[in-house]
Amino acid sequence: MGAPKEKLPLFHIDLTVGEDKTPQYSNPPQDVVQLILSIFDAGIKSLQEISQVEQKLLQHLFKSNEKQYLKATVRPDYRPEEPDPENKKELPDENTWVFDEYDKLREKITNIIDPLEAYCNTYNGF
Repeated sequence: MGAPKEKLPLFHIDLTVGEDKTPQYSNPPQDVVQLILSIFDAGIKSLQEISQVEQKLLQHLFKSNEKQYLKATVRPDYRPEEPDPENKKELPDENTWVFDEYDKLREKITNIIDPLEAYCNTYNGF
């Protein structure tokens, strides 16, 4: 629909010469990793801020006016333990998959930025 728009990169890192005359990047590659992970966390947090539509549309059915939110997933700080297979009443943590995806994302992005240091070092002789 309409004229095609120019596609902009999500991240832009320039190879520059530092004050000590050595090649370096305009932004540290580790900052890119942290930025992507913070975007992931912001997306998960925004899911927790979705209010219930029923409460707004059907106010007469709710006794209190306290704002209620949809049940959303959260990213745990550490990987939840697996439930004991002997205990049938114990359920697995429903947020384990979020932790696994976050960990996988961090690993993939870190693997992507690893070659950047070697690339920068190739210009040290010049």
